[in-house]
Amino acid sequence: MIPALIVFAYLAIVVYIGVFAFRRARGKAEVEDYFLANRSLGPYVFLMSLFGTNMTAFTILGSSGHAFNNGIVTYGLMASGPSARSSASSRPCSSSATAGRPATSEP
Repeated sequence: MIPALIVFAYLAIVVYIGVFAFRRARGKAEVEDYFLANRSLGPYVFLMSLFGTNMTAFTILGSSGHAFNNGIVTYGLMASGPSARSSASSRPCSSSATAGRPATSEP
């Protein structure tokens, strides 16, 4: 019950801030200026936003399973970009992925 109250209180505060900011900024800015930051972002901020977009929950959660199967090479793939991850995920796992694990006997 308490976590739900905290979530609803947070949502109420966020909605209040949004309504307050909307009323205060009415007529001062156009939608294009808002979404494009008035075209004033430098290349550093642009690259950081691309990096943040790339590091989504899918990337973070999916990398743990990939690292379990393929080892430390996963972190190199994460650093090299999405094109390397998509090409690496289409390749079958190598036999070195199971190195160091005990062999299982199947009946």
